[in-house]
Parts: sequence; structure tokens; C-alpha cells
Amino acid sequence: MKRINIYLISFILYSLLISGVFYPIFFNKLLFPNDFGMTYFQPFSNNYSKVVSYNHYINDVFLQFVPYRYTMQKSFREFNFDFWNPNKCGGIPQYCITYATNFEITNFVYLLFPFKFAWHLQILLQCIISAMAMFSFLLYLKINNKIAFLCGFAFSLNSMFISYLSYFYIAGAFCWVPFLLLSYEKYIDSGELKYFFASSLFLGLSMLGGFIQSIFFVIVLFILYAVTKKNETEISILRKFKLIFSIFILSLLLTAFMWIPTIEYFIQDFAKGYSRFEGNVYHFTFYKRLIMSFLTLSFAFPEIMGDFRGFDIRRILDSFPNDFHAYIGLPLLILFVYAIIKHKKYNIRHWLIIAAVSLVLPLFTPLYKFLYDRFFILYITAAIVVGGIVLNDFINRESNNKDDKLFKLSRSVLIVFCIVLFVFVIVNIFFYFYEKNIIDFLRSKMYGSINQRNLYNENWFNERIFLTLNGYKLNNLFVLGGLFLNLFIIIIFIRYSKGNLKFSHFFWFIALVTFIQLFRFVHFWTPFVDTTKYPFYPENELVQYLQKNSKFERIEVIRNDKIKNFLPGNIEDIYMLQFIDGYEGILPQTFYNYFQPTDKKNLSDPRLLGLFNVKYLVADSSFIFKNNFVEKFYSYQNYIVYKNNLVRNRVELFNKVKFVPLRDMDNFILNNNFTGDTLLLEKSTPRLYHNNSNSGYANIKSYRNNSVKINYYSKYSAYLKLADVYYPGWTATIDGVETQIYKANDCMRAIIVPPGNHNVEFIFKPFVFKLGMIISFITLFSIVISIIFIKNY
Repeated sequence: MKRINIYLISFILYSLLISGVFYPIFFNKLLFPNDFGMTYFQPFSNNYSKVVSYNHYINDVFLQFVPYRYTMQKSFREFNFDFWNPNKCGGIPQYCITYATNFEITNFVYLLFPFKFAWHLQILLQCIISAMAMFSFLLYLKINNKIAFLCGFAFSLNSMFISYLSYFYIAGAFCWVPFLLLSYEKYIDSGELKYFFASSLFLGLSMLGGFIQSIFFVIVLFILYAVTKKNETEISILRKFKLIFSIFILSLLLTAFMWIPTIEYFIQDFAKGYSRFEGNVYHFTFYKRLIMSFLTLSFAFPEIMGDFRGFDIRRILDSFPNDFHAYIGLPLLILFVYAIIKHKKYNIRHWLIIAAVSLVLPLFTPLYKFLYDRFFILYITAAIVVGGIVLNDFINRESNNKDDKLFKLSRSVLIVFCIVLFVFVIVNIFFYFYEKNIIDFLRSKMYGSINQRNLYNENWFNERIFLTLNGYKLNNLFVLGGLFLNLFIIIIFIRYSKGNLKFSHFFWFIALVTFIQLFRFVHFWTPFVDTTKYPFYPENELVQYLQKNSKFERIEVIRNDKIKNFLPGNIEDIYMLQFIDGYEGILPQTFYNYFQPTDKKNLSDPRLLGLFNVKYLVADSSFIFKNNFVEKFYSYQNYIVYKNNLVRNRVELFNKVKFVPLRDMDNFILNNNFTGDTLLLEKSTPRLYHNNSNSGYANIKSYRNNSVKINYYSKYSAYLKLADVYYPGWTATIDGVETQIYKANDCMRAIIVPPGNHNVEFIFKPFVFKLGMIISFITLFSIVISIIFIKNY
């Protein structure tokens, strides 16, 4: 009962503390960079000041992760968990795209609450789960309650979680990791099967909560932990690997409903050679790697990264500032370094190996291209646990016990602090004498690296340069306050190491400083945007016109060099518009293959766009079409909506067919003589043996994301083409009787229809999702039965 009360009290305190840290969301503030979207992307930016966003490093939240969640909420509320998204690239099976983490367990809030409230609640829940998980794990390691509570708080608000807070896949995967390790430890100690099952369950929850990259991080951490940790009962390496493998396989079976569709998606992507899977494209020389390694000083002094609202440090060092966010507060970092010095005293070899691997692989090997510095999350986890272990050792000492090694370490940290302070002073002196030269240098770098200069007026450049310089000035309160807090905690460590401070006082000092430092970082990094000034994806006349008139037809945005950031892909999910483009890291064969951003000619070719059912072309008034196949239809501000007179209907009947090898279809489509009057089919498709020209029509009666209903009349048997992406999982029925779908025009759908008046329905009900659900259910059911049987036995 006492143990339950500890967990309950901790849960309540964590909920209050974390809610207090994010207090602006309770005062009409929105926790994602809507100010960036409203001021950077046209046509919204025409009504706002030019690019005044609080944090422009997390623009993907506006472009991807909010639209992902928005689409997911809409589909889940209609109980479409295996949902198709028709709004981008001609259609994609978004339910199996792990970027979106559609099956992260805390997504249930979107079923219960309005979007903006659910968005904030999910962020709070992930932080609270992280805190409780670390707290529970440390309690099992016999760490003092107060120390475990402090470490849980530090884990929940570590800077890697905060800098990727609205991306969800880092915290979504790692919030379950301490529970995974706890269950594994309990199984090793007790041998009870329920803890083996719990380990697989928590690894499965990590898989559901993460992207493919963060899942890899979790698995690496788990393998390193299990293999390198010395347990009281000796276990052979072979047995450990068998156990890890068993837990991994069981977790895959529990999450089969996600993995099987995703594997199919990858196969569709890689087998056809259309992958756009993106790693880091930058190549680093040894010199650059050496410079980057010094950025790890930000683990202790995040101030050295400067003001992220200023000029992008990536232009100089090829590194994002948020990639070097592994800040857990200076006190826990000092304790971690102290543990390294006295590692023989503590059973922490496994944690030191985990931390070393997470630092060495991204910084000093070519694996940076795939790992990024997000791999530092392993170091963060290790450092917090080790810090808790050291603190727990301190609590058992006498209050006036001196510690020479801690004193020497604290003195060394003080020396590093003085060097950092000296560098800040030198930089400020340098600014004083050479500020004009520095401003000119930054201005030239900014002009050279920013292509959309028309979006940035002179005031914007001046402001960014000011913020860049101000991020290193000692009169900056964030810099000055951070340095003061660090100096204060170093002095506290020195006094404690000399025996001049009781542990109870020492602990509350470091707890207070840790809270303040992490609180400061949250509010320094996180954009709490005023919703009255920057509303949630506001509509304007252009968007409203497209919503009213496009119906089933698609839209293409002509983004020339002057308006590259015009109606960006993916926000169509918010406005329920169907664009021909869109962004995804991984795409199978879709319409995107013909309309990549670099294909300037294709993006403005009415004939080619018409083949893919693009009826409306939206462009800047400065853009001139080179032919007469489009006509101006609507204008708004300096934007024009053109009607494409070469548009093909979304659904059509064909008797005129050409059978060609699939590998040649793209050449036929790209040929300027191909108008779409002929349907391109694979040679293996059944043939209709009459040459009558078709006499009939086909109309869409209902269009939803997972269902398209069509009525047609045909005098003869014909091929009915739907200009949507061909993908496994779609079925077609004619008057309720299932018929086969064939690939047409390289990546569209077609069926053979009989003469007469009939109803056709295309339904997305992928077998792989059903198979995955069956496997997951059987696995979960078997686990429950096994636990009940063992308990009764």
C-alpha cells in the first residue's frame, strides 16, 4: 500500500510540475510554430509581418506533424484505422507511414478531445509517462524516492525531448524505455514469465511511438544494456542474445498490425526504385567533425549554441542546433562525469558503454548520415540513471565527509566555466571592435544561403543578425542567467566536496537548479504562439475558393523561384484539398514520380497535369504559361487560379487501349503526343475483343478517403479508369460483386466493366492490416491466457 501511495503521489506531483512548466498552453497559447507558417508561407504571409517566428528550426511541425495528426484524428473518428490519404501525391496509405506514429498509444486523446486540446494533452502525457517510467526504474534499483523523483523529472524534460517535442517520435519511443528495462530486470531477477511479456509489451509500445530511426535507437540501447550489464546470476552471452531476440520477436508480433503494412509499403517503395528515404546528405571532413565534437560543451552550457532565432549555425558547421541538445542540467552532468572517474565503485559499466557508443558513432564515424546527433538520447538516458546512482551513494555518507575526487572534478568544471566565460568576454570585445565586419559577413552568408530572399525584408535580416550576435552577448539575460546558475551550482559542488554542506541542503540546491535550468530551456526553445494573433491554419479567400470549386479534381501549385514557399505540400490535409504533390520521406510509385519539385517543366505542363486530373493551377501573377491550354479563372491578391482545359476526368470509360510493358509506360506518358485518349495497360491485362468506340459516361457519386462510389453507363464492355494511385489493399465491386483491379497509365487503377448502367465502388480494406490485427490479437490473447494459467497453476 505504501508503494502504491508513492507512485500515486509522484504521478500527481509530476502532472502538476510538468503542467506548470507548460503553463502558457492554459492561457490561449499554441505549442507549435504556427507563427512560422503564417509569416513564411504564402498566401498567409501577405497578411502578417515577414518571418517573425519564434522558432524557425521546427518548421516540419507546421508542414508535416500537425497535418499527420489532423488527418489521423479525422480518420480514427470515422473508425478508419487503416486509412488512405487521397490529398497528396495521388493517394498514399498513411496508416502505415511511421513518420506519423499513427498507433502511438497516447493518440487515444484525439478520439476524445478537439484537436488543439488533444495536441497539448498528448505532449503532457508523454512527458508524464517519461517521468513515471524513469522514477519506477530507479526505485527498483533501490534509489531514494526523492532522488528518483528528480531524475524522472530531468528525463521528462531533457533538451532532446523538448527540441523534438512536437515531432513526437523521440519522446514517443523513449518514454517507455525505462519501463522496458525495469521489466527486463524483474524477469532476470525473478524468472517470472509475466515480466518477459511486459518487456515485449513496452518494447512494442516504443515501436508504436517512434519513427524507424528512433526505434533503432531503442533497440540498440536495449541490446547494449542487456549484453553488457553484469547480473548477480551469471547468464551467458548466447542466452542473453536468445532472450533479447525472443523479446524482440514477441514485440513485433504484438505490433504486427503496424509492421506488416509498413513492410509492404517499404517493399512497394524499394522494389520499384522510387525511394526518397532521406538520410543526412552532408559529408563531414575530420576537421569539421573535430569542431562539431566541441559542440558537446552545450551539454553543460547550452548558451554556446547561441540564439536559435538567429542565423542558422548549420551554414557554418553543417549542424542543426537542436541536434546538439542533450541537456539534463549541469548537476546531473557533473555527477555523471564523477561516476566515470570512480566507475570501479559503481556497477555502471553498461551505462558508460551505452553513453560512449551514443557519442562516438554519430560524431566520429560515417554513421552520422543515418544516426544524426539524435542518437545522444542514449547518452541522456545513461547520464540520468548514473547521476541518480551517484546521488544515492552520497545520501548514505556522513554530511561532512570530504571527497577529493569530487573536489578536483568541481574545480576542473570551474576552470572549464572560466574558459567559457573568457571566450564569451573575448567574443564580446571582438563584437565591440569588429561588429560591422561581422554583420557584413553574416549578411553575405545569409544572402548566399537563402534562396527565397523576397520573403525576407531588410528588417528581417537586421533582426536575425541582431539575434545572432545578441545570443553571445553578456548583457543577454539568458546567457548571463545561465552562466550565473552554472557558477552557483559549481560552488555548491565545491562546498559539498569539502564537507562544508550537508547532503540534504546539497540535494535541494541541485534539485532547484535542475528544475530552473530545464524550465528555462523549455521556455527558451518552445514556441508558445498566441492564437489570437496567429490562428490555427486560417482560411483565406483563395483557399475557400479552391475548397468550393475543386470537388473531385486535383490542384497543382506552380512554385517558381520567387514563390517557392507558396501553399506548401501537406497542409492540404488541413484544408481537405487534393494536391498533386506533397512530402513524405518514403513514397512508393505515386504521381510524385512525375511532379517532383525539380521537374520545372512537368510542374507547368497542362497536358501532363491534365492526365493526372489536375484541373486547377495556382500560380503567382508573374508566372506566364507558354501555351493557350489554360485560362484565368480566379484571382486573389497577386495569385491567379487557372483552369486547365486539357484535364482528363477523374473517372473515364475506355475502349481504345494500348498494351505495353510496365517499364515503358512512363515514356509513353511523358511523350508530348500522348493525350490520354488511349488507356495504357500491362500486357498481362485481359483484352476486350471489339473495336467499338465507347458510348457512355461515368460519374463519381461519393468520394471519401477509403471509399469511392461511381455510377456509369456503357453501351459496350469497357475499361473504367480511376485516376488515383494503384496500391495493394484496394478492392473494386460492380453492383456488389468483386472484380479485379489492374494497373493503368503506370500508376492508376482500372477495372473491366460490363455494358449497361451499373454502380462501382472502390474500397480500401488492406488485407495486410487485417492479417496484422489477427496476429497481434492472437499474440496478446495468448499472453493473457499464459499469465492466467501460470498464476492458477
